[in-house]
This record gives sequence, C-alpha cells and structure tokens, in this order.
Amino acid sequence: MDEAEADVLAYFGGVKIIGATAHYVNDNLDEGPIIMQDVIHVDHIYTAEDMMHAGRDVEKNALCAELCTLLGAGAVGICSQQPHHHSVVGCCCFI
Repeated sequence: MDEAEADVLAYFGGVKIIGATAHYVNDNLDEGPIIMQDVIHVDHIYTAEDMMHAGRDVEKNALCAELCTLLGAGAVGICSQQPHHHSVVGCCCFI
C-alpha cells in the first residue's frame, strides 16, 4: 500500500490521529531502532488530501525535532562526503 492509498483509507475510515515514526536506517524498511514518534489530531473537516499533507508534516516535524536534539548533543554532524550506508539521516552523518 502506498502513501496515497493509506491516506484515502484513513479518510474513509474516520481516523482521528495520524502518526509518524522515524527510525535509524538498517537493511529493512521501518525496522531500525526508533528515533522519534509524533502524532497530529485530525477531524471530519480534513479531506484525504489534507490528511496526506498532515501526515507529511508530522513526519517532517518528528524527524527535524530529533535531528536538532542529536545535533545539539554532538551525536551527529553535517558532512560533505558521500554518506555511508547505515549512517545517514538526511544530510547528516553519525559521528
């Protein structure tokens, strides 16, 4: 099921909360250790497209919040080299 299908099912299913989970990267999709989770509340005024945008926003917010925490703690840094597999979140490499 792709993201658009999930949004339509959520819309017609009357979903009230949309969530996102950010994982560290490993060999399998969505199986790395969880970095951060977040949710957003939605209601009947949201269209399927609104839910899609809300889902993307909550994903970005969850990842950015944790990335800022990791950067502040010195756990990650910005690198200009090609990233190594298993060590990348966006443009940041784990140190």
